[in-house]
Amino acid sequence: MNNLSRAGWELIHACWRHSINFTREVVNHLLSPISNRYIKLLALRLAEMSLSTLERTLNNLRTSPQKALKELA
Repeated sequence: MNNLSRAGWELIHACWRHSINFTREVVNHLLSPISNRYIKLLALRLAEMSLSTLERTLNNLRTSPQKALKELA
C-alpha cells in the first residue's frame, strides 16, 4: 500500500471513529488510483474546516463523491 492509499485508509478510519459512515462507492473512490492525488489535500482541507462545513462536506462525499472531491481540490 502506498502512502496515499494509507492516508485514504486513515482518513476513512478517522471518520468511522466519529460515526461518519461512508458508502462502499465513497470508500472505493477515495482509495482508487485516480483519486489518490486528492487524499492528502482532502485530509488537510477537512482538518481546517469548521464543524458545520465539515458535516456538509462529508454529506456531499456520501452523495456525490466526485463532485465533493473536485470542490475540495
